[in-house]
Formats: sequence, structure tokens, C-alpha cells
Amino acid sequence: MDYIANMEVLPDGKILAVGAVNDRFAIMRFNADFTLDDTFGDGGGKQMDFGAGLHAKSFAIDTQGRIVVVGGNRVVRFTATGSVDATFGTNGVVVNDYVAHCHSVKIQADGRVVVVGRDDYRFRLTRYSSAGAVDANWEYDAGGGSSSDWGRDVILREDGD
Repeated sequence: MDYIANMEVLPDGKILAVGAVNDRFAIMRFNADFTLDDTFGDGGGKQMDFGAGLHAKSFAIDTQGRIVVVGGNRVVRFTATGSVDATFGTNGVVVNDYVAHCHSVKIQADGRVVVVGRDDYRFRLTRYSSAGAVDANWEYDAGGGSSSDWGRDVILREDGD
């Protein structure tokens, strides 16, 4: 990877990382010894060309092992084996028209996906169904207007919202 924006050691000892490879949105999985896990994706990972600078920033794993990755204005879901999950959004990808710079993602107990970031210097949140459809009744604009108004992370409450 050219750079790693987020990584986590998984319960099986493997390491999942997101960031950029060749200026592309990327996800990779490594074995515990940091060799590529060639059973994941295309020989250890997956790259998606959404344009220069649209890199993966954060990820969350749902109860089925599917991996939701955000970065730029994209929300992408992968299967547990690193293939793009075509049952999410349009062929696995949602273009987030509400949050132009997605920085963090969390998955609610019911499978809904919450994304936080910013757009036009405004801190914003949006939520998607487990299939990637926008929940139009649940978008939040915290206002702002300065270059420092960013949503960097989100915490889910115990009641799921």
C-alpha cells in the first residue's frame, strides 16, 4: 500500500488495512506475519479507481463478515473474502451525494450503515439501509462553515441510533 489510513487486527490474527495503492481506493488483508493473504480479494486486496485522491479512509465489519469501506464520497461493501458485494448499492458502491469527504463508518445492530464526514465545510452524517439505500429521514447537517468543521468519527448509542 502507498499509505494506510486505517488498520485492525482481526480475531483470526489477520490484519485488514484500507488506504491507497497507486492513488486508488484500496483494501488489503495481511497474514499475521504481514505477508499478503492471497485468499482475500485479488491476491491479497482490491483496488478501485474512483479518481485521483479518492482513497479509502475507514472501515467497519458487519455481523456477516462483510466489510464496509468509506473514502472520498464513496461507500463500498466487500464480502468477507474481499470481493465487491454487488448486493449493496449499485454493484457494491454508493456515491454519497450528502457527505463529500467520508471519514468514518459504523454499522448498527440492524445492519444499517452510518457515515460521517464533511461537505462544503459542514460536518455531516448520513445513514444507509443494509442494501445501500439512503435513509432520507436520517441525514444530519451540523452546520459550520469553516475549513475546520469536519466529522472524524461517530459513536453509536446502545439503543442503536
